[in-house]
Amino acid sequence: MHDEAHRPSPGADSPALLKNIQLLRALAALAVVCHHSVLYYRNMGGSNPLIDFIGAWGFTGVDLFFVISGYVITQTSFHQPRGGDSAARFLKRRLLRIYLGYWPFFLLLIPLTALNTPGKLETINLLGSATLTSFNMFELLLPVSWSLSYELYFYLLFAALLLLPGQWMWRVLLLALAGMLLRLWLLPDYGGYWSFTISPFLLEFLLGVWLYLTRERWCRLRWVLPFSVVAVAGFCWGVALDAQFGAARACSFGLASAALLGLLVLLERRETYVAGSLPVALGDASYTLYLSHLLVLNQLYFIGVFDWLGTRSGGVINLGITLIVAFAAIVAWVLYRLMERPLYRWARARAG
Repeated sequence: MHDEAHRPSPGADSPALLKNIQLLRALAALAVVCHHSVLYYRNMGGSNPLIDFIGAWGFTGVDLFFVISGYVITQTSFHQPRGGDSAARFLKRRLLRIYLGYWPFFLLLIPLTALNTPGKLETINLLGSATLTSFNMFELLLPVSWSLSYELYFYLLFAALLLLPGQWMWRVLLLALAGMLLRLWLLPDYGGYWSFTISPFLLEFLLGVWLYLTRERWCRLRWVLPFSVVAVAGFCWGVALDAQFGAARACSFGLASAALLGLLVLLERRETYVAGSLPVALGDASYTLYLSHLLVLNQLYFIGVFDWLGTRSGGVINLGITLIVAFAAIVAWVLYRLMERPLYRWARARAG
């Protein structure tokens, strides 16, 4: 989630992030916020088909994040020199990015949890939460941090790829992609670390990697329709399957996310559509929004905002939940500007 995002010329191979990718990050984060907000919305007695639908399927923002992650780390690191130095430098930067964005919220949540829900800390795996080595959301201090454990795993695997000669990377990636497809077809989810190691989420990450490596083949306007059809069909397929877990989720929502990413990258590289400054700014702050929104929602709950809205008419409830989502986004942007970005820049400068 870098600040640099400019408009490349068609066919350019710029290491900077694209504006349309920042737009997708903003949409992914807002989808997750809506997914968690709808629980409060229903408890208030709210009922609106559009809000209910967005809230019900907003968890797919995580699938979009995973696909984007595969694309972006390949874009920024694939052309670096191979070897241990490149792998170590890649890991250092990604670890700084993940932990420096996460730890402030982790530390803030400890006293807030002790104040708002006494006794809950006894059920939390604090060490696993702090190190992101636990992916069981029911024992995490910040439940959404389960996805960060997968991100760290993706980064570790990619760092291993950077140790290989360039001509081998393609072969390993193709074997990994084929292996994941076979795993989804042949093996059930056993649970625990085995399922984590060969999680279907890995397929979404690999789809992002594959999209970047094949970008010159599909970055043509004639691909707009195929990408659009696959994005819509994949999403509808996931809804029809109620694909909230496992292989069905990766093959439906993961595929739809990959097609959507391809579509938006294509449109920007062909200079057909480029996101404006507002979605780009929110995309910059999307990691902060992802991590902070549960704190915002919980604090609004404990000070009685949701109880007050629950006594109002349906129209007021609908407006209220919309304003709450917007408020969470504004808080995230402010925290990003005042805390996350300066902290990350300071750490990178110190780390060289």
